[in-house]
Order: sequence, then C-alpha cells, then structure tokens
Amino acid sequence: MLIFRVLIFLLFASIASGQPSRYNDHLKNIQSIGIIKQVNSTKEVLHESIHQYLSSLVDTSNFQGVALVVKGNAIIHKAVYGNSNREENKPINFRTQYLLGSLSKSFVSTAIMQMVEAGTLNLFTPIIHFLPELNEDLAKGLNVHLLLKHQSGLATNLDEVTNYPLMELAPKELLALINKIKRRGEPGVKFEISSLNFMLLGLIIERLSGKSYEEYMKENLFNPLQLSSTGISHLFSPAPHKANGYRLVEGKVRRIEDFISYSYATADMYSSVGDLFTWGYALQHGWILSKQSMDLLFDGGVKESGNYGYGFRTQSYMRHDSFVDPGKLIRHGGFMNGFCANYHYYDKDDLTTILLNNYRNLRILDITFKLKELVYGYAIGQRKNTYDE
Repeated sequence: MLIFRVLIFLLFASIASGQPSRYNDHLKNIQSIGIIKQVNSTKEVLHESIHQYLSSLVDTSNFQGVALVVKGNAIIHKAVYGNSNREENKPINFRTQYLLGSLSKSFVSTAIMQMVEAGTLNLFTPIIHFLPELNEDLAKGLNVHLLLKHQSGLATNLDEVTNYPLMELAPKELLALINKIKRRGEPGVKFEISSLNFMLLGLIIERLSGKSYEEYMKENLFNPLQLSSTGISHLFSPAPHKANGYRLVEGKVRRIEDFISYSYATADMYSSVGDLFTWGYALQHGWILSKQSMDLLFDGGVKESGNYGYGFRTQSYMRHDSFVDPGKLIRHGGFMNGFCANYHYYDKDDLTTILLNNYRNLRILDITFKLKELVYGYAIGQRKNTYDE
C-alpha cells in the first residue's frame, strides 16, 4: 500500500507540474470529424446479426432504446428500437435523451482530473480542507483519491436519513443530510460503491471553482465538446427530448420517475448516443486530459478493488480467437429508476459500444458482451464470457 501511494503521488506530481490540460484545435471543430458526423446523423446502419438479436429483445425483454457499435472510423451498427413514450407510441430517435445513472461518475471524475491538471486540486489533500463543514468523523482520513476509488468507508447512500421526498435540493441541504450519516468502515480498507463519494466530489468542484457544479460541467466539458444533448437533469425542468422511464412493477411495465436531486454528481446526467460517443472519442484520443491523468482514470487494479479506476471500471476482455492476449476494456454503466446505460471501449480493437435504454429491468451488461461477440463473428453463446465483461 505504501509503495502504491508513493507511485501515485509521483504520478500526481508529474501531472500538476506539467502544462494544464487545454482544449486544443481538435475540439474547435469536433463535430466536423467524419465519424462523429456520421454518428450524429439520422442515418441508420444495420449489422444483420446485431439487428436480429436486438429486435428479438424488444418483445422478449422489453428492450427500448438505442444501440451504437463503432470500430475505428466505421460504424458497425447504429439503430433505435421501441418507443420513448409508450403511452403515446412515440418512437425513439437518435436525439432521444436518457438518464445515465452512474455513468455520470465518469464525467465527474474527468472534471476532477481537469482541476488536478490545472493545479487547483491535490488528490491527497484531506477533504476537510475543502469542506470544513463536513462532520469530523466522516472526513477523518478521507481525500479525493479515496472518494474516486470508492474506498471511503462511507455509507452506500442516504437511505438511513431521508425518505426521498419529491423536491429539489440545494447543495447545502445535501451536505446537511450527509452529515447525519454514520460511517460504515475505515478509509482505504475496502472497495464499496457509495453515492456519497461523488456527491462530495461535486461539492468540492463547487467550492474550488466558485461556480455551481452544473455551471462547471457546462463550461469545462459539455460546451467545449459541443455536447448539445447532455446536461444535468432536474425534477421540474426535464431535458427537452428525454424519454419516459419504465420498469417492472408487480409484473407490469409501468412509467416511473427518479428523484434526481438525490443523485447530485453521482447519477444526475442525461445524454444522447451521439454526445456519449463524441465525449468518449475525445477522451480516448487524449483531447481532454493528459496521458498521466488518463492512466489514473483507467487504473482499475484488481477484482477485489472493483476493477475501479477513477470513475471507470477497467478489466481484461476476450478478443477474437486469432489473438492470444486479452485486451483492456474501459467501461461504466448506470441504472436509474426507469433507465439503464452502458459505455464500453475495447482498447486493442478500437471498438466502442454504447447502449441507452428507457427500461430499467434489462441485463444490459450481458447484452453488451453479446454485441461484441457478434461483431467478431461468433454466434450468441458460442464462447463463454471468461472475464465477466
């Protein structure tokens, strides 16, 4: 553990001493890049086996959403399925917006590393330095690194202190609720997903930037990347093209809503398939962060630590049988009370798979694995999912 802390401290020092990450000329004209223009167009591209498989899920598994598979600079599959509004039979299109759930964490971690590169944030400074109002028992031993790695020892969510009333919450009110939570374990000992980790990161972004978390994300990620269909969701002002959310309740598919205020900085974003691809493309091409920062984002460690880097899970994946060594899968998924989302990037194959769905009860990770297998030419079930991709 000591060796790891020394190594990551040296890496942090390298990041902070270098030039701050800046949006270069690539981002000025990012929407004119060929593959991004194609992804953001209204044109479908059908891969026969993938289309047949996903079409079968519309009736058998209530699949309702959009699927995108891109390899290099070529679209393998891009199609929509089902309705964004079942009550009015309103079909999904490529502009339809979905809640991202925990996939929002990948954006927040990227924003945090921007602040590290700008020299305004140190990963190992005690968070009490940024949030002096935080309960001393909760803050003890905590730093940004542990929050990003989900090794804080904090409670999983706010369940023990609120019944989630239907209202908008201000950050100050959210911090007051967090202060009522009892600590579950010691910092740095165990990996355990906690919404509180990223809520605190959102509050730190506000404190250091002097802007609201939403304003910071707009000014430093959404606007520079020209993500016009991406934003922070609000209970009483939903995104203009947002799909309705559905889930299985007592054996019936029912429309349902989420209390977004309680998902602050941890699961409160919405986006479209085109925007998600644009963001992932810019990130993977090194146009947002330095290589040192990306190494930390994508350092998932071992299974016991959740394969979790900073806002991304990373693990081995099965390549085509013609390759002996596995590749590295960089991913994150998300669930909300009516939505599910998945972003996968397979590094050695330069393969991106994105699934956005407005039906919560979907085995989206399993579906994503099967899409990758179909791209490689394998039949569904032909190969065992060795790495639990």
